[in-house]
Parts: sequence; structure tokens; C-alpha cells
Amino acid sequence: MVSNFKQAWREVFSFHKASGNGSDDLPPPETAAPAEGKEPEPKEDKPYYKNAPRSKFDDSNTTYITRTTIIKGTIQTDSDLKIAGRIEGNVEGRNIAVIGGKILGDINCTNMDVDDGFIEGNISALEAVYIGKENVVLGNVSANRGRIAGKVKGNVVVQQDLEIEAEAVILGDIAADLISIKKGAALQGNVTVGQEQVQSIAQKIQSSGDNLDS
Repeated sequence: MVSNFKQAWREVFSFHKASGNGSDDLPPPETAAPAEGKEPEPKEDKPYYKNAPRSKFDDSNTTYITRTTIIKGTIQTDSDLKIAGRIEGNVEGRNIAVIGGKILGDINCTNMDVDDGFIEGNISALEAVYIGKENVVLGNVSANRGRIAGKVKGNVVVQQDLEIEAEAVILGDIAADLISIKKGAALQGNVTVGQEQVQSIAQKIQSSGDNLDS
């Protein structure tokens, strides 16, 4: 009976393998080979601001300034702003997008997105600043995080991560906690990375010097 059982087991096992339905015929998901002609994409560590969502505009609460509009004076609003016209004065708002517009004045906002715009004035954003290609900013830029692909003549201060694209031109000092600079970017000025650590060390050195003098 034992020999009959062994013979039956071998027949069942052989049929199971030949039928192609066994789990032994399937490669484990973790070791599955990539498609022919394609290499597995390496994992890339993205800066914090790349993972953070861009600001979304609420169309029901957005003020539009059209391309043919010219405003002389300060603009203050709690709503979002999309600017395609010309403003001669300071601008204060929540989320501000300059799309083909021109601003001669300082900007204070939560998020700033510049696309085909010209700004002559300082930019101060509580969260993020995005300056796209072919944009010009003549003034200082300060934000919590940012990405620059346009032209900036002024100092740039970012509290967290700053990405400088290959097309960027920055004439001024740069300070950020983390900086990513792509090949091709043009920079003229001092660059400080990890500014909080630098300030802490500078304070310790100053304190040590004061103790020696006393």
C-alpha cells in the first residue's frame, strides 16, 4: 500500500507541474524581471517641496486681473490673485500667480507662482515661491521653500529646500537649509547652506571670543 501511495503521489505531482497551474511555475513578485529593453528606474530622493502639493486656486474666490488692465496703487485682498496685467504698487494676497503680467512693487503672500512675468520688487512668501523659465525678478526673494528656473537679480533666502534649475540665473547671495543646483545654472554671489547651523556656530565662536577677552 505504501508503494501504491508513493506512485499515486508522483503521478499527481507530475500532473500538477505539467498543467502549469502550480504556484511553483510563477516567479515571486519581488524578483520579476523587468520588461525587455527597459531598465528599472532608480529611486530618487526628492526634496521636501517636491512632495508638497502646489497651491490650488479656488475659482470662486479668485480675483483676475486681465492683460489689458493697469492698476496704479496698492492691492490688498484675502482672496487668491491671478495677474496678467500691469500693477504699479505693492501686492498683498493669499496665493498669487503672475501669468504674463508685470508688477512694479513688493509682493507679500502665502504662495507665489510666476509664469511669463516680470517683477521689479521684493517677494516675500510664507510658504513656497516658484519662478518659472523666462521670468525676471529684480528684487530679493524670501520664502519657506522654493524653485527657481528664471532670472533673479537680488538675494534669495529660503528657510528649507531650494531647487535651482539648469536655466536659472541668480545675481545675488543665496541662503537655504538645503540647496539643489542643476548643471547649467549661472550663479554670482555667496552661497550659504545650512544657515541655521552656520549661525549657531558663529554665535558659539563669538561667545568663546568674548570669554577670552574677559
